[in-house]
Amino acid sequence: MSGVTVTIDGLNIICGEAADASCVSNEGTVIFRDTQFYNHDGLPGAASQIINTGTIRIEGTTKFED
Repeated sequence: MSGVTVTIDGLNIICGEAADASCVSNEGTVIFRDTQFYNHDGLPGAASQIINTGTIRIEGTTKFED
């Protein structure tokens, strides 16, 4: 939500199936720290993992994997 700050620290996130934003839809501020994102089936070409209309800050080791 707009005006909200969230920190996601040390998680492995497996994205679902969606037309868009299969993992995160951000309108506020999100900080990803030492976080890994994976497609739900491990196959390339899946939907967008993040839709961002706010602010994203990346700290540490954050990876996006197929």
